[in-house]
Amino acid sequence: MLYTAVPYELIFADMDKIEQPRLVTIDNIEMEVLPAGEGMVQIVRLITCSLHHYLDEKLAPGKLIRY
Repeated sequence: MLYTAVPYELIFADMDKIEQPRLVTIDNIEMEVLPAGEGMVQIVRLITCSLHHYLDEKLAPGKLIRY
């Protein structure tokens, strides 16, 4: 809940400018990513993969990988 005297139009004015995560598949691992520059993406979360991928530090949320 948001209780404020500020109009909602001012609070949520930039919501359409926020980049939404994209669903990609890299090495048979489906994940949500955000663009992070030249050929790089930031992992948001893993969607479909083997259980051992969740323990792989290189695939942790927030990590940058080449796409």
